[in-house]
Amino acid sequence: MADFFQQVVSGLASGGIYASLALALVLIHRATGVINFAQGEMATFSTYILWTLTANHGWPYWPAFFFTLLVSFGGGVAVHQSVVRPVERGSVLRVVIVTIGLLLLVNGAMTWIWTGEVRAVESPFPTETIDIAGVAIPVQDLGTIGVVIATVLVLAVFFRFTKVGLGMRAAATNPDESRLVGVRVSGLVPASGANAQLTFDDRPVGWREAEQAVDKIASRFGVSAVRPAALVEDPDRPS
Repeated sequence: MADFFQQVVSGLASGGIYASLALALVLIHRATGVINFAQGEMATFSTYILWTLTANHGWPYWPAFFFTLLVSFGGGVAVHQSVVRPVERGSVLRVVIVTIGLLLLVNGAMTWIWTGEVRAVESPFPTETIDIAGVAIPVQDLGTIGVVIATVLVLAVFFRFTKVGLGMRAAATNPDESRLVGVRVSGLVPASGANAQLTFDDRPVGWREAEQAVDKIASRFGVSAVRPAALVEDPDRPS
């Protein structure tokens, strides 16, 4: 029975790592509509950077960890802007081919820089075990489970109770209506003999449609998610 519970804890720790990678895939897909097949390779590349800083340059783990996060964030933004964004409005097949090509590129770069050898990254948690009712549970597994749970809780709070998080959820659910409640609007084009209309993406939207979009976003994500665009007062605007 002790072996069984040890395997359960170890499985939860390993599953939590895979769940974190799946969470990253889902977040990117919901935000951009792109399934990034290079996600795993990019995560591995970041791990190699962490290993280089700690093993070759003598950095303590946590400074190297946060520096790697910053580098990974900047690299992710650069990859999206230069590689993914130009094709994300194209066909699904085009996006798939581009992300697979990115996978091969990152994999080749890792092999070229680090020769593809297996490396061991220093763990931030001690290697000792804790005995609970006769079950020896590694502290590293408990630390991994704790980090995964903390990450999920932080993301849940971020997406439910912050303006940025609520706005991201709204944009992922309906990008067109989200433009009506928060993004910069190119302008209101008045026309003689006609109602002023809010325009975006070369498609006119009337006052009533704009109000319906605002109400829909506010009812689903809360008033704090709504940051209405400035509209020019129209005397003929329906009340």
